[in-house]
Amino acid sequence: MSSPLASTIRNNIGSFFCKLGTENVLYQNPSLRILFFSLGAGLVLKSALCWTKCLLSLFRPRFNLGARYGNGTWAVVTGASDGIGKAFAFELASRGFNIVLMSRTQEKLELVAKALQYKYPAIQTRVIVADFVNAAEENFAENIFEQVKDLDISILINNAGGFIKKPYLDISTKEIRDLIVLNSLSHALVSRVFLPKMSARDKKSAIINVSSIAGGFAQPHRQIYSASKGFLDYLSRGLSSEYPNIDILSVKPAYVITGMTSFRQPDTGAITPEQLVEASLNSLGRTTHTYGHWKHRVRGWFILGMPQWLRNIYIKNILMTQTNSPSQAASSS
Repeated sequence: MSSPLASTIRNNIGSFFCKLGTENVLYQNPSLRILFFSLGAGLVLKSALCWTKCLLSLFRPRFNLGARYGNGTWAVVTGASDGIGKAFAFELASRGFNIVLMSRTQEKLELVAKALQYKYPAIQTRVIVADFVNAAEENFAENIFEQVKDLDISILINNAGGFIKKPYLDISTKEIRDLIVLNSLSHALVSRVFLPKMSARDKKSAIINVSSIAGGFAQPHRQIYSASKGFLDYLSRGLSSEYPNIDILSVKPAYVITGMTSFRQPDTGAITPEQLVEASLNSLGRTTHTYGHWKHRVRGWFILGMPQWLRNIYIKNILMTQTNSPSQAASSS
């Protein structure tokens, strides 16, 4: 049973907040009440529409890519020897596209090409050896285009990339240069040489740039990686506005099970390359940027919805506990 003093305190506090809500300038002014109510209702409606759109997108049917971009046309995949790039190659081949495989290791590329042609004998493949760390060299992108200019290329997958997790002063200037060239410059240059021919096609064309959720916010110890992936994301969005006749998509996944991560099986956050590819292709032509799989969409909304100070704590105490490959740096170029 409460004491009279406690009851008095509760009543006084209740009376104070009641007066605070009704006996103030904002409440007593009908115009201001309507204005703030409208703003609040608008924000709630905007949030509800956003969540509804995102939930519905999980169940929408995928495009017939062959009909949209051209049956029997060619898809170019960089970083195609393993991981995400290899998964893109197999999925696009299953939908009837011929595949140009690009990476720095010929033996791996030839193995992927043989596997593709064994599984999908109706398609053709072409192997091009290119180390995208060297993209700053004179005519690097132009030399690549010369090897495929005879093909009807409808899809370009810019996937080659690398990763470094170190304190900034532990990273050499060569590592900084190489990672920025690999993750940013190479895709900008390759897109530049392919765009004229792709934009001149009668049918739609498509470019998918594999960015990262890390490109949406700064990350300690992953500062070069997140900055370079942020560049790729904004490059994609800018190009999509300039070239509306081309479906340009920035894919920003979180953890994917590849040689660049320590994850070895799917869990609440990590997904397989095949899951990422399927989700990405389902978004192609419908939006300009996506986190891809629904698990990563939830993670993206969660992290980017945090205040900056809380996000910093989260990154340092949770993200930074994830381990890397033994070399601390990896590349799928």
